Amino acid sequence: MNERGANGASSLAPAAAVPAQRAAFDVVAIASSAGGLAALTRTLSGLPGDLPAALLVVQHLDPRHRSLMAEILSKRTELLVKQAQEGDAVVAGTVTSRLPTGTCS
Repeated sequence: MNERGANGASSLAPAAAVPAQRAAFDVVAIASSAGGLAALTRTLSGLPGDLPAALLVVQHLDPRHRSLMAEILSKRTELLVKQAQEGDAVVAGTVTSRLPTGTCS
């Protein structure tokens, strides 16, 4: 469907400007392979405990095995580290690792 008039100009009205909304905080997603724990540890250990962003960490792991990533990372960073639970909110200053089942819904 062509929305142009006889002179080639668009016949559609310009879209109303939508004011930009500033997010309450930034969200940083970090993904790694099963061998990426050392790199995750180095990355997170250098961040301040009052970081005004939420960090979501996903590591490719076998979902049949329990992950100790949250426990390991919490000993090496000033940030709060927790393993995600169904229904959790994303919170600034917190590192959230994947759901125990390996699913992200």
